[in-house]
Amino acid sequence: MRYVAIILLVTLLSVNMLAKESLQEMQARADKANPAECAKLCVKVARAFAEQSNDLFNAGKNEQGHAAMQLAFNYALRAAHGAIQSRKHEKQTEIKVRELITRIHDIRDTLNFEDHAPIDAGLKQLESARTDLLVAMFGVPKKHMINVLKQEEKKK
Repeated sequence: MRYVAIILLVTLLSVNMLAKESLQEMQARADKANPAECAKLCVKVARAFAEQSNDLFNAGKNEQGHAAMQLAFNYALRAAHGAIQSRKHEKQTEIKVRELITRIHDIRDTLNFEDHAPIDAGLKQLESARTDLLVAMFGVPKKHMINVLKQEEKKK
């Protein structure tokens, strides 16, 4: 009986270790995936790069941290555009992008003031992509359309 329990435990641990992909493997899968699957994978890769950049910033490697953060922004943008293009996983992608934006804000707040500018630019792009996701899901708000029409009338 003991041997069965030990074998079961070893099997579960080995399956768990195989289930965890490395960042490079996830990145390769995201690069090859169709837009619907790309959205899910790219969000995971973006979160992993954001955490990696946080570790690099904490280690004092600011240039490498900014490079990893830029990759996080790129993959998050790909996720948003993939979800919009495929019209699948839009809600989950928007939620994950919003969580990522919050996490990046937290990382940004721990950095020196000089390091804020590139992250702020990326956050602005992410907010825009998140807005695009919301518009794709719910359409343009009626109040916004009225303002756009009024502005067009003033131009004439």
